[in-house]
Amino acid sequence: MIKYITILTIGLLNLFNAAIASPEADLNKLIKEFTLNPDGSMEFHYYKELKINSHVALNRLYGETFIIYNPQYQSIKFNLAYTKQADGTIIKMPANAFNEVLPADAADAPAYNHLKEMVVTHTGLELGATVFLDYTLFSKAGYLKELDIDEIIQEQSPVKDYRLIINVPINKTLHYSLTGNHSKPNISENGMMKRYSWNLKNIHEASREAFQPINQNNVSRLTATTYASQIHALKTLNNNIKTIVHENGIKFTIDLIKAEKNELDRVLKIQEYVVNQIATCPLSMENVAYQMRAPYDVLISAYGTVPEKIRLMVAMFKAININSEIVVIYPKTLGENVKGLKALQDMKVKVNVAGKLLLLSVTSYPSKSIVLRGERNEVWCMTGDTILPFPVKSNKEEIIHHTGMKIEKHKATSTGNVSFSENLMPQTNTKSLEKYIKNMVSLGRNIYKTQMMPADHKVVMNFTAEQKLYPENGYLIFTLPNDLEGVEGWHMNMLNSSRSSELEIPYPVKENYTYDIEISPELVLKTKNREINIKNRIGYVKISIKVNGQILRVQQELELDKAIITPGEYPYFKELMLAWTNPANQRLLFSVEK
Repeated sequence: MIKYITILTIGLLNLFNAAIASPEADLNKLIKEFTLNPDGSMEFHYYKELKINSHVALNRLYGETFIIYNPQYQSIKFNLAYTKQADGTIIKMPANAFNEVLPADAADAPAYNHLKEMVVTHTGLELGATVFLDYTLFSKAGYLKELDIDEIIQEQSPVKDYRLIINVPINKTLHYSLTGNHSKPNISENGMMKRYSWNLKNIHEASREAFQPINQNNVSRLTATTYASQIHALKTLNNNIKTIVHENGIKFTIDLIKAEKNELDRVLKIQEYVVNQIATCPLSMENVAYQMRAPYDVLISAYGTVPEKIRLMVAMFKAININSEIVVIYPKTLGENVKGLKALQDMKVKVNVAGKLLLLSVTSYPSKSIVLRGERNEVWCMTGDTILPFPVKSNKEEIIHHTGMKIEKHKATSTGNVSFSENLMPQTNTKSLEKYIKNMVSLGRNIYKTQMMPADHKVVMNFTAEQKLYPENGYLIFTLPNDLEGVEGWHMNMLNSSRSSELEIPYPVKENYTYDIEISPELVLKTKNREINIKNRIGYVKISIKVNGQILRVQQELELDKAIITPGEYPYFKELMLAWTNPANQRLLFSVEK
């Protein structure tokens, strides 16, 4: 009997492992073909053969295909659309499988309600079925100025045969780069056209691991453009985004900031209004053909795309005679001169005010410093007609926290100070900054007295706090407070045993905490003295817990030297994180004497 149970268990484990290894679906063939015609019109040809392997793929991942387009300038032709079932039966998609809807991203944006999303519902799906879909999207001449491509060469499922094709007129220069892959294109000429084609095999599915790099560093990516250079692409954007100041917009802005007493508060008031009162329309610049509505139209309609909100903020600053510039951000990982506008990652508004350089977001308030990402980004500044690189150098950010505490049966009182590198702090005024820091220190709302102190390239706050404690069953557990701007706020206490893709942390950091604790006589410390000292190629962790009678000193140090962790470095990173986030190293246990 035991023999049969063992065989059955092994069989079930093999089935379980096979289920884990098997992808939800297989893209047997995927073709993406981009064509710029001599007359300026464009075509995008898409073809896929997708085999369904699981109910997840059938019911959640691949039941429909979505295509956003602008019917004023674009049209779709379906070349074929059918499903081949597991037994070979062909199920052609009926007419009612093709339905036009309003794209969700344009739902609250009347100016863009003319956009359409074609929803293709795949019929006849079952396990083992293969979906065949072939369509061409045509764009009229003038809709897009140049061919501009930024394609991640990875899908939700593995691709056995992936073909990328770009066709351009012979008199056009194509700048291109395929990062993360050593394949070279096959280049040929046919009459007036030049053809670039890549035939890639066995592309792995996209990783579902947490903390993926924002720039997708270790993922193959095709970037290509017919813009003469990156500067030419940015000049096109700059011409579209030039500021128009409306008379009524000036009056509105002056009324908005009239209660603010200084220039910094006026700037922040305008930013807060644009972020919180002007809804962000998530349509891409390509969806709207890189065009922008006038700032006053955005103001009175109370919504806009990111470039439109950027244009509005610049116009509002101009209305009160504050000079500003537009900053654009690209991933640093992309090749030189291949970046058009589609690869653009973010935009900010640059202002110098009250001796501070602010780079303001139009989607989040207050803004965080772009220095935190440092050299991971490529930054450009557009000033008038001038476009220049804006160098950004990263730093290892620092948090230093010292607290003197007294822990009693029902409360803990603390007096101490916390110091942050200025880049960690949001770009705001002193009052808002003080409130922000109080929320970042784990003592939170228990802090009742604070004092901001001047410092060189740092923000320092002294605090006094009181925290209520609740013993249970004769014991008291006290968690030492860490600051949420550091690792505590990244929530990295659950990490996989291994990793196949790169991991990104927000920024390299050094954290140092010292707690000098007086223990009340009715409490007996049960936590033992402890010394932990781990140093490896990623950084180090030092933790010391030393008790001397009723006096306890706890010291915690963490240093992470780099932001991008490779799979080979991951075990060292995890070793540091396990020690740092281990509850045994963060909590003190007391017994309570009656």
